[in-house]
Amino acid sequence: MRVYESTPVVWRKSSRSFAGNECVEVATQGAVVWLRDSKLAPDAPMLLTPAATWRGFVAEVKNRRFDH
Repeated sequence: MRVYESTPVVWRKSSRSFAGNECVEVATQGAVVWLRDSKLAPDAPMLLTPAATWRGFVAEVKNRRFDH
């Protein structure tokens, strides 16, 4: 993944965020997914990853691969 300064995207917050403002936000733009931490620094640099990589990660989370 690479870090970029900013891009015009529409952010989605997790339905599990506390009070609607403490979470990681995700935005999709074409074949890429942007990620940011809206709790600590919404204007800070964001992470960018290919959409296919993000879909694979989400699938692994849903399959509980990372549960301890």
